[in-house]
Amino acid sequence: QFENRWSLDDVKAFLTEHSSIIDPLQVLEHAVDAWTTYLELRSPDQYLYEALWDIGTYFYHLFNCYPYDYKGGPKRTGKSKALTVSSCLSFNAIFSNNMSVSSIYRLIQNARCTLLVDETEKLRNPDRAQEFRSILLAGYKNGERVYRVERDSKEKLVPEGFEVYAPKRLANIGGLE
Repeated sequence: QFENRWSLDDVKAFLTEHSSIIDPLQVLEHAVDAWTTYLELRSPDQYLYEALWDIGTYFYHLFNCYPYDYKGGPKRTGKSKALTVSSCLSFNAIFSNNMSVSSIYRLIQNARCTLLVDETEKLRNPDRAQEFRSILLAGYKNGERVYRVERDSKEKLVPEGFEVYAPKRLANIGGLE
């Protein structure tokens, strides 16, 4: 079970009752309104970009690749707030500042989630950094996998491929390589 996830019955009911009255422009306007309400960005185009990125997370499987979004800057510049807004708008959003690398690829594969990772500098220790880097290098492109050794039902170690393609927003103070 994942937080902020609709049940299948609720999705079916919504689509049955509202499918003919959903206006894509109105959806975009509501998303832009959320961004303008909670953040102060430099230009109106940035609000539009943020809203479109969030809306695109509902359709990312239709694309061959999906861009990562990075929020960087010193303390108190709104990085965490931006991820919070995105967590309310994005598809199956998982927002955390403390997750293991193994949970990242399992969440992506099992929840088809939008991954929002704050304070990514915590992933800089050498072992975690290399694994996280491999997820990032492969995870923007549809069909890419990382392989890990898992135990099967007979307790035998076997390689298993995990999908890592998913929308990702990253935030930290220290920047990216």
